[in-house]
Amino acid sequence: MRKYLTLPISLVITLLQTACTNQKNQSQTTVSQNVQKTKSLIIYYDAKQGKDVLLKKAASFGAEIFYDYKNINAIAVKIPNEKTVEDAEKYFGSIPGVLSVTQDKAVSLY
Repeated sequence: MRKYLTLPISLVITLLQTACTNQKNQSQTTVSQNVQKTKSLIIYYDAKQGKDVLLKKAASFGAEIFYDYKNINAIAVKIPNEKTVEDAEKYFGSIPGVLSVTQDKAVSLY
């Protein structure tokens, strides 16, 4: 009697482990596929220097400021179609008082 019970239980455990592993791998793949890079940048600046120079440089670059963060020292800008994100990152990164430039990403959970 024990031989018959042992075989199905071990088989069920193996199948459950395989199913859980496959589900985890599929979830990781789905999340990585749902990340879309945008043509927007988040630019962090030094609060002591302020953002006035940054705003003027953004306007002269042709970038549209679409968000001014209130809780952190940063702005979000949209890069004009005729310019690349890489060029914009270099441009904004060279402005005095800019601490970092990060490309914005849209993440879809489903």
